[in-house]
Amino acid sequence: MDVLLKEKLEELCAKDIMIVNPMTIKPDDKVAFAYLKTLRMGIGGLPVIDENRTIVGMVTQRDILLLGGVQIFYLTVEDVMATPAITVDINASLKEIAELMVEKNIERVPVIEDGKIAGLVTQREIMKVLSRVL
Repeated sequence: MDVLLKEKLEELCAKDIMIVNPMTIKPDDKVAFAYLKTLRMGIGGLPVIDENRTIVGMVTQRDILLLGGVQIFYLTVEDVMATPAITVDINASLKEIAELMVEKNIERVPVIEDGKIAGLVTQREIMKVLSRVL
């Protein structure tokens, strides 16, 4: 790999590649609402945040689809969210993020700054960066 290219990639961190102010959902929202939000926005998952914008979990389309049936109309996001959420600090390197995503088999990771959600890094955002750099 070209040395300059490698150096450029090594300099990137979460704040450089994250989606700022990502779509979120609250724990007491219905699962059906979460599913509708993901479909309408064309996204695979949502960080779950409390009233202080602190991340408390993550819910994905996959989680919801595994429920099946009418349960999505009765259950809340809190009932199905993955918790604790796997997160990264705003200064986490691209390498750290990619390794975490591979290790945990996840497609998106919320970015935290001062204990609050600051953004979201997705596989798609990483691919956008790679396509620009390469």
